[in-house]
Amino acid sequence: MSHAWGNARIALRAGAGATLAGALLTGCGSDYTGETEWNAPRRYSYTLESRTMVMSGSFRIHVTDGKVVRARLLGDGKRPPGRLSDWVFSVEELLKRVERARNEEAHRAEVTFDGKRRPTGVELDQHEEAADDEASYKMRDYRFE
Repeated sequence: MSHAWGNARIALRAGAGATLAGALLTGCGSDYTGETEWNAPRRYSYTLESRTMVMSGSFRIHVTDGKVVRARLLGDGKRPPGRLSDWVFSVEELLKRVERARNEEAHRAEVTFDGKRRPTGVELDQHEEAADDEASYKMRDYRFE
């Protein structure tokens, strides 16, 4: 487990309780409660690295009031059909997906936070035996407006 100022990894698998994650992180000096809460500013932007069956690549995402208002593909990547903003997510939306996956007892629903309590990664896998339902998201380069 990392020091409180380093990265804190929360891995809650199906059937594992949030209490365990909270207890583990409390031992590291963190006040993390096991929830997927983030104090999102009203307006922010960040870089999202997405690896799913539908799309892959890095995207610059602009968010207002929890909704994606602008998105653009950075460099090479696999662009999904239609409007890009329909396929990328605000951080709040990604955290809701984790909560939903946990409620549905997904095989894997993990969130990683940095020392400033900003989400830096989301890993989702609904069914262990399925090969096409995994999703991996990395978040970085936050800018707050």
